[in-house]
Amino acid sequence: MNNLVFSTSLLSVKCPVRSEGYSFTIPKARAGLVDSAAALDYVRTFLPQVDPRRVFAVGHSSAATLALLTAEIDPRIKACV
Repeated sequence: MNNLVFSTSLLSVKCPVRSEGYSFTIPKARAGLVDSAAALDYVRTFLPQVDPRRVFAVGHSSAATLALLTAEIDPRIKACV
């Protein structure tokens, strides 16, 4: 069996904001967690060669925050870097 390390970005899903003539986007952390859960669902469904007892999350900068949040709430993540 193989290990799986995956990363997803908090900024992968953005929410438009418009206020007093300004327009910008802000990340939706919940959307990032939903993306992470979907990635784990995909792995379990379509990648039988991955050992589900050895799934790790990795991130850098804002994606590190998402990796930690995902590891905190999803027991399928066995380690976080």
